[in-house]
Amino acid sequence: MLTTRLKKISYFLIFVGIVLLLLGLWYTIPRSVESTTPDHVYWTWTAMRIAFPLSGITLIIIGSLNLRMFHLLQEETLQLRKELADLRQQIEDQVGTRHV
Repeated sequence: MLTTRLKKISYFLIFVGIVLLLLGLWYTIPRSVESTTPDHVYWTWTAMRIAFPLSGITLIIIGSLNLRMFHLLQEETLQLRKELADLRQQIEDQVGTRHV
């Protein structure tokens, strides 16, 4: 249950990061504006050109690192379970030979 939730969150972070990256790239497309456009509009566009792609890249990195770490932890857990089963089998074999 927890693992599927973490995967969904990671995929959502990657999706939102891609959307923000594309939105930031869309704001970099030159537009024709009138000379009466206020200065704060230009500053807003400039901020969006910088902030959206940076936050998108950051979210993509966080989501992919989260997925990678989850995958590595899952592999480590499977290896530990296998080693534990092997050790239990060895102990059972040793205990079984002593009583004979």
